[in-house]
Amino acid sequence: MKRLYILLAAVMLGVGGSTTAYAMGGLGSAQVRAAPVERTNGVIYVGDSRFNGMEMYLGKGGEFVIAKDSMGYNWLVNQAAYRIAAVKQAHPEVTQWRIVSGLGVNDICQADRYIQAYRAFKAAGDKVIAMSVNPSYGKRDSMNKEINDFNTKQANSGLDYFDMNSHLWKVGFLTVDGLHYSKSTYLEIWNELNHYIWAERDRDAKAAQEAAGAVPGGDAGSS
Repeated sequence: MKRLYILLAAVMLGVGGSTTAYAMGGLGSAQVRAAPVERTNGVIYVGDSRFNGMEMYLGKGGEFVIAKDSMGYNWLVNQAAYRIAAVKQAHPEVTQWRIVSGLGVNDICQADRYIQAYRAFKAAGDKVIAMSVNPSYGKRDSMNKEINDFNTKQANSGLDYFDMNSHLWKVGFLTVDGLHYSKSTYLEIWNELNHYIWAERDRDAKAAQEAAGAVPGGDAGSS
């Protein structure tokens, strides 16, 4: 289907400045959902300016959003890792943590090193969700090939990979500068991501219940 490029006035979107939209078969995520879903307990969201923008608009992550503009792999391992540990220490009631990473757009050539870092978090006992680097547009459109290469490496890494990039190309997305998104698109990302996490938690809980039911000695009719 042919791409439809749309320029929308800021007053229609509730954001400052001009906004560029990519839409396929309609406005897609330009049509704002009613409200953001609730944050999933035990999740830490680690990212760059894109996660900061999402939190600025939606305000649902609070202390569990660890993000800094223009950052990447070096910041993750040298600073963010310590902040992750501090959040975990402050919440001993949480027995299983999920770390969601939205990093990569600022150092798109570092996919292999990110994968190593995520495996280290996983080896330490945390569940890790590597979210795709999501699309750029307009003057930053040339980044998308590198973004796809980065995402392919993550998808093939054996890690828990959440492909938001493909979803945004399917439903449409809005950016304010080609890199950072409008409120409607951040809402789409937040809701899709947390629906994914809720579903994963439900699967884990069901698997744990089934495993508990299969414990030897549970058959009352055994001799």
